[in-house]
Amino acid sequence: MTATPLLLPRTMPVLEDAGVRLRPFTHADAPAVRAATQDPLIPLITTVPATDDDGEVAAYVERQLGRLDEGVGYSFAIADAATDTCVGEIGLWMRADGRCGTGYWVVPARRRGGWASRALTLLTAWALDHDDVGVIELLAEPGNAASRATAARAGYQEVALLRRHEPVGEELRDMVLHRAGRGVATDPWTAEVAEADAALDQRLSDELDAHNAAATPGLAPARELTVRLTDDAGLLLAGTSGWTWGVAGGIALTWVAPQARGTGAGSRLLDLFETEARARGVQHVFTTSFTFQAPGFYQRHGYEEIGRWQGLPVAGEADVHLVKQLGRG
Repeated sequence: MTATPLLLPRTMPVLEDAGVRLRPFTHADAPAVRAATQDPLIPLITTVPATDDDGEVAAYVERQLGRLDEGVGYSFAIADAATDTCVGEIGLWMRADGRCGTGYWVVPARRRGGWASRALTLLTAWALDHDDVGVIELLAEPGNAASRATAARAGYQEVALLRRHEPVGEELRDMVLHRAGRGVATDPWTAEVAEADAALDQRLSDELDAHNAAATPGLAPARELTVRLTDDAGLLLAGTSGWTWGVAGGIALTWVAPQARGTGAGSRLLDLFETEARARGVQHVFTTSFTFQAPGFYQRHGYEEIGRWQGLPVAGEADVHLVKQLGRG
């Protein structure tokens, strides 16, 4: 768990403004939690149980009461200040870099009463009054106009569309990222964060090729360089993919099928790649290999380590950078 920043209070405060009260949960709030269990969406995107079983409801309340002690953050009951009746929940979830997350739910019977926007405004103002908190982030589905409007009324700016970002049930759904905080302003662009995007890849490649050509007049454009080894039936046994540009070359991807390992297929790949690179005028070939891949293979073929980045992609491993100086023959 991430430790709660020191400048934030170590006890749950009670916040109140505009008819809404944010306070710690009590077991008297069980009716609101029970009502939330009947909503088709709330149990999918929160820890509210999907059943109104008394034990499950009580366990939910207990979890909210323990969030601060666990270092997770603050879970407030949203209450009507006039009656102290719980109408929902809102949280402030702590991270180590000055960023916080927030989210909320309101029982169906009390929606369209401004409870969410007033609660979010109150929580946001309180949190940003502490130096430890720089930015608060909130996610809403693109089609959830009500949540997006709530965020806007509380002063949040839409920052980016995140494709297939958040699990809702068993499905990864798109989310709009909202932010509030110091230095957060409306940007003059629309951002989209996604997975593979072939059209974007091609556009970036074309634009960089044009820039590189303008910066290196007289130098031939970069060229791709691939080598494949197949068996008699045309089945791929091994392959490598890279590039050459001027006196530089790079190996980006290399793979050898399990049945071809130990047969010299990898060595043959390198030999053919380097021979063609040398013919194109390349003097230095660069590559990277994680420690659980094949840095030793490259080193046995004349590649020298020029650096490594520890802890990638996980603790105990490293990203090893290697180079080989090509001779002329």
